[in-house]
Amino acid sequence: ILRGDFVAILGPSGAGKTTLIDIISGRLPIRSGTINVNERLIEQIEFNEITSYMSQAPFVFSGTVEENICLTNNRGLINQHLFKKALALANIDFLGKGDEQLKKILNEDGSNFSSGQIQRICLARAVYFRKQILIIDEGTSKLDQKNRDEIYSALLALTRIGVTILMVTHDTGVLEYCNRTIDLA
Repeated sequence: ILRGDFVAILGPSGAGKTTLIDIISGRLPIRSGTINVNERLIEQIEFNEITSYMSQAPFVFSGTVEENICLTNNRGLINQHLFKKALALANIDFLGKGDEQLKKILNEDGSNFSSGQIQRICLARAVYFRKQILIIDEGTSKLDQKNRDEIYSALLALTRIGVTILMVTHDTGVLEYCNRTIDLA
């Protein structure tokens, strides 16, 4: 997988798609073999420095939308440029306009937002931290086709600035945006 690739990882349930990306992201230990990034062996401890991971069950906590995206409640620590880019790329328009919308509080379990909205918030979080590799496990599964296409276009834009996207998906619509596929069937 090369820098800036947009890779779809496909296959039937149980084929090992999530296990593969859990190993690549450092969430599971490597039993054999190695993972190299830019021709350099990556140690288990380094994965968080280079990857953003968005799981099938996106994590949110009780706090504002802004806090859930930037993982801080200190506005002075937020890079506003990256934050605005993340909002735009994740198409967080369901909140409306203005800072007050970003102050909306999520319940601990996110029950006051739709699952699609939570996926967008988590995608914005992954984008905000601008890691080299963005790993998404069924991260658009709860969005309608129009919104999925908008997210795929945004992800494609990230690849143009060198971010590598690995996406586990059952949605074959993503294939028109990807330059590579891995089929574990």
